[in-house]
Amino acid sequence: YKAMENIYGCLKNDGLLFLTVPFGIKSVNKQQRVYDLNSLEKLLHEKFTIKKLNFSVLTESKNNNFFWQMVDLQKVQSVRSDDKTKAVALCIAQKI
Repeated sequence: YKAMENIYGCLKNDGLLFLTVPFGIKSVNKQQRVYDLNSLEKLLHEKFTIKKLNFSVLTESKNNNFFWQMVDLQKVQSVRSDDKTKAVALCIAQKI
């Protein structure tokens, strides 16, 4: 949360924050913190208003290439990203 305080201090009033975080079933490990909707809202609480929130999951194509596919909240909230990031939340938030 210290980093968010630093970002908040750097932004102008009404400035926009473009934030991408690992998303799905909430967890913390040595390499990342995975957010669910409640923990993402808590991270931004009282300092930012969420203007836009999109979700993407890592998807494998038929020729074994990977790409990020946009999905709705229902599809992404049950994704486990314990070993590597398999889903992300893409957030645009405005400084209050």
